[in-house]
Amino acid sequence: MSGVFSFWGNRKQTMNDVIRLPEVFPFGLCRRDFIIFKLISIYENLLTQCYNRSRGFPEDMAKTLWNNYEALDPLNTRGVIRLLSVAMAERRTMAISYDRTTNVAKEALGEAFNEIYEDYKEKTKSDKGIYVNFELYYKSKIIAEYLNLLYSALLSAYAQLGLSRAIQFKADKLRETQANNSNTEWKDQAKEVVDSVLAGRAVLISKDDDLKLPEVDADPIENAIEFYGQLIAGELGVSTSFITGIIRNGMNSTGEAELVADENGIKVFFYSIFKPCCDGLYKINLEFVTENYRKTAELAKVIPYLESSEAVSNEQLERFVNYVLGEND
Repeated sequence: MSGVFSFWGNRKQTMNDVIRLPEVFPFGLCRRDFIIFKLISIYENLLTQCYNRSRGFPEDMAKTLWNNYEALDPLNTRGVIRLLSVAMAERRTMAISYDRTTNVAKEALGEAFNEIYEDYKEKTKSDKGIYVNFELYYKSKIIAEYLNLLYSALLSAYAQLGLSRAIQFKADKLRETQANNSNTEWKDQAKEVVDSVLAGRAVLISKDDDLKLPEVDADPIENAIEFYGQLIAGELGVSTSFITGIIRNGMNSTGEAELVADENGIKVFFYSIFKPCCDGLYKINLEFVTENYRKTAELAKVIPYLESSEAVSNEQLERFVNYVLGEND
């Protein structure tokens, strides 16, 4: 650092002059918490949509899917969807128990965990609950890396927002003033000018002095955030708007492309996670119901031909109509 010109006037800077500044605009949430919380939130949204597209779920049992915050123990506030989301986000094993008599589902700990675990070792299933294993669930690892990049972009955006509120007082001949004055008069004057501007009062400054707010270019950050959202959506097989909540379709767009993309991605989660877990836990048999209106409309066109066909019985026709309408048989 020796010999570097600096604001210390005409003398040379030394190592003792180096100042390590703290983070000017610290983000309220640490990186690890942001990644885990966001992962859980994404998985909860996906599993909730799996439930919305399911058929054959008893209403009373479905209540155990949701969080219920009327409880003394915070561990007992989590519904089955939250429990599965946590296990997926943290890439760990978990046992979930369900008591039919009390209609209560919760994470199995201690002896309850051991009982379910031993049942799975012997017969790969248990009457007391389910055992899930997401230790090799690579999607969480990949998405966590994308969320890590997203967090950095949000940090940059947060810092730029902070800078956009920071008034810059560019005093003419500041180095000369600082070097030739041993007192703090120039600092007091600068502080008085800035405080007056913040308070909305008029100030008198030199014609060569300048007061301005930093110019913030948010476009690169916005583009980065959208790009990371696209990466996450691509990994999950859903539309970008499903992840970001931002819909950019024009007036001429029907939104069908997003609907198809979301349904295809949700269907994967339904058959690989939601259905096997819920079928095993509640001893039910769920079916996937499409929300693709175009497919439903095309199927509905067939109904008049089936009605006039002697090869189709009334029972078969009724079952087909129920399928098109998404109703239980």
